[in-house]
Amino acid sequence: MDAAETLTAALATHSRAGHFVHESGLHGDLWLDLDGMLADADRAAQWAGALARKGLAMRPQVVCGPETGGARLAEHVGRALGVPSIAAVRVEAADRSSVHYQLQDAARPVVKDRRVLVVDDAINAGSAVRATIEALSGGSAIVVGIGCLIALHARAEQTAIGIGVPFVALLQLDQSIWKPEACPLCKSGRPVNPIE
Repeated sequence: MDAAETLTAALATHSRAGHFVHESGLHGDLWLDLDGMLADADRAAQWAGALARKGLAMRPQVVCGPETGGARLAEHVGRALGVPSIAAVRVEAADRSSVHYQLQDAARPVVKDRRVLVVDDAINAGSAVRATIEALSGGSAIVVGIGCLIALHARAEQTAIGIGVPFVALLQLDQSIWKPEACPLCKSGRPVNPIE
């Protein structure tokens, strides 16, 4: 099986339907156990290798992913490309009203004036990727592309188009996401499922 086929097969046992609130604040009807999917190192390396081949034309010098799943994937992709990888660290406001990502001090010289491929395990609304790109821009990095294993919504590609870089994904699913006030699951009274 190729990487996209093994990724599709993994989704069968690492996803669940329901009513979920994503990091972006948007609501959706699908949750992926991405940590569980990436726990198998051989499978993760296969997927990362396929993603690295898709990103090779962007000539990245560094791979960066948002903490946690994206950062783990960035390690695998960086290894496949023979370049360093770094993580953008998630920082939540004290009142939990907002989240942003930042680079650790040690990562700043690694990305300064370097070509960076931003990767994430899955992109839904794209908030973690956009915040990672903001952190990289503050570190004088040159973002050359965005990649992910699974694109769950057209917003993933729109994020890349918005900053003028290529976008690659191993698998694209057309999942619905809604603003809370427009969520049909809320309107029907369906309770929000806890995220484990």
